[in-house]
Amino acid sequence: MPVATMECSLSHELGFDRIGRCEDPSAIHALLEALKDGGELVLVCPGWSRSRKAARGQAAELAAAVRSRLASRADPAAPTHIATLIWPTVAPQVREISSVTARMLPPAEFVDVAADLSLPQEEQLAALARGTSLTAAAARSLADVLAPLFGAGTSPEALVEAWRAQARAQHGTDDIVGLRALQLLALWRQRERARVLGQEAVGQLLCTLADGAGRIHLVGHSYGCNLLLWALARDEAADVASATLLQPAVGRRCFEGSAEPAVEPLAGALSRVRTPPLVTFSRRDVAMRQLFHWAVPPRLLGQEAAAPADGALGGWGPPVADAVVQMVPESQPYPDAPQGWLAVDATERIAHHADILSPDVQWAIEWTMARGSAA
Repeated sequence: MPVATMECSLSHELGFDRIGRCEDPSAIHALLEALKDGGELVLVCPGWSRSRKAARGQAAELAAAVRSRLASRADPAAPTHIATLIWPTVAPQVREISSVTARMLPPAEFVDVAADLSLPQEEQLAALARGTSLTAAAARSLADVLAPLFGAGTSPEALVEAWRAQARAQHGTDDIVGLRALQLLALWRQRERARVLGQEAVGQLLCTLADGAGRIHLVGHSYGCNLLLWALARDEAADVASATLLQPAVGRRCFEGSAEPAVEPLAGALSRVRTPPLVTFSRRDVAMRQLFHWAVPPRLLGQEAAAPADGALGGWGPPVADAVVQMVPESQPYPDAPQGWLAVDATERIAHHADILSPDVQWAIEWTMARGSAA
């Protein structure tokens, strides 16, 4: 199919804090002013990063790749603006962590966990998390500290059993390693943060931007896809022209309309995209193949821990294999999407979770946006 021609403006950066407040409302105002002249908007949402600086870097890389693809097809009559969503994949500290903890733990990756604890709990956490094989007593002590952070209904006993199940599945042993135990909590908090920010802040943002932009195109990666889908699935969501979801950190059954508590109810998001979303997955994506399905409260692990049944869409693809197409080389068209979205097996072209800047992946974005622009 012919690819629409576009001219790209400089990127706009829209930052949000951990509770969904826009850090600089003037940035949204500036974007709305830019959209008054017409044209389309590409909203880029990156995935999990270990620092704010890293999140900006990832978003800038993806936005630059999109801009370079579209700039070569410049059309002054149809300018395209690019905005990046920067959100707290690692939450900012609500207080300074102690120097002891800073020395013992990776401060960027787990600071959001430590910052929600009292100082004695924080230092206890730091000491326990260093353990390479926790005793039963040490594992229970760590669970006593962390279980309340999963919310009501998660007992320390259930948390210890979840850690052991994860260790058996991934490493063939019952040994509980402190940092791996923290990883389960970090994964779940990231999944929850994407849901909350998507339903509230970004969902409202899309409604605001839809009033100004001719068409909105969404490009997400990893947990950024999770956030964008929740924004589209809310009751009063805005329609968008296209959505490209790269290695999405979302359950592979999310579009089925299942009422099971461990399955995200995101089927409604599809009706908000005017053209079928393009979704990539890769069997070489370790993060999505081996880790994502542990990102649930321990009380639900009995329903979700057995990948591939409820593994990540970005690692396992859809449950129905005959709905899958292979990623095509650059400049070749994709087929129709009979199921309402296009599941693209990118195993041969996406070698790991962050491998999304190759020409073939960028062509998938360009093709999807062109289809949305023409609809």
